[in-house]
Amino acid sequence: MGKNKSCDKSTREVIIKLRRKNWSYKKIADHLQCSKTMVFHAVKHFDTYQTTSNVPRVPKQRKTTPRDDRNIVRMAKQNPFKGSNELRKEYFGENNPSAISARTIRRRLVEEKLHGRIARKVPMLKLCHRQARLAFARKYENWTVRQWKNVLFSDETKINRVCSDGKRYVRRPPNTAFDPKYTKVTLKHGGGNVKIWGCFSGHGVGPVKLIEGNMDQFQYKNILEETMLPYAEGVLPVIWTFQHDNDPKHTARTVKEFLTAQSVSVLDWPANSPDLNPIENLWFEVKKKVSNTQCGNLRELYDVFLEEQKRPCSSKTFFKVFYFMCSC
Repeated sequence: MGKNKSCDKSTREVIIKLRRKNWSYKKIADHLQCSKTMVFHAVKHFDTYQTTSNVPRVPKQRKTTPRDDRNIVRMAKQNPFKGSNELRKEYFGENNPSAISARTIRRRLVEEKLHGRIARKVPMLKLCHRQARLAFARKYENWTVRQWKNVLFSDETKINRVCSDGKRYVRRPPNTAFDPKYTKVTLKHGGGNVKIWGCFSGHGVGPVKLIEGNMDQFQYKNILEETMLPYAEGVLPVIWTFQHDNDPKHTARTVKEFLTAQSVSVLDWPANSPDLNPIENLWFEVKKKVSNTQCGNLRELYDVFLEEQKRPCSSKTFFKVFYFMCSC
């Protein structure tokens, strides 16, 4: 037998029988090939409970009362950003006679399903921003699928040659963090990337344009004049709407004057609005396909992007987006 302090019912019965024959603890331990501690605890168990069977253990008494628990939960709900240690000090004080730990506070909160989580980051919205969001939703809540199909959505995106900028999760065994099989390869200067402007509507995916360097209002205006406008006039009906967000280069005077001169109707877009642009769905699908291709340089990366972007994308996917927008 091992060095365990406890034993089963049959072993206890043998120990008690031998003990009644005045066997010593050491002699019993040698006979049963167990530790003297086990023999001692078996005898003590029988002397205490007058049985060789296991007895139900008395549950450990909670250090907090039901009233304490209610107050702790109430304080946490009043200020969700307070840590367990702050709650402990605020409620029990610096001199804690009951030795309540921060871990105990966390257990009480978890019992009420108040788990600690990382707070999501959201833009700081003023009252005017909230009002603009609500006005936008009310203005377009009754738009039909046909109306949304005639909106040309546009945006810019960046595609990395090696890997995405974000975190990448991996499932790995313990102590294998630096195993090449489970690591994310990076290059000293990131491997480079290409920036692309694109557009699409319910009539199909539009052209894309490679952005040279950092795009300013003048390069953006040229893209609208040379790429966007010819496509829109050739594909979209007479009455159509152009959409772009409130990026400074999009709202620059040069761009506004050009769109006004060309009589282009622009979809009003509230400031600090959630990213509702359905073109993000297009970028996501194309990037997912491009990520499965090894590109030797940036030109090859751009060519792969063009090839994937020109593939006949599933019309059902895009129509689902429009139906979803109409049902919101």
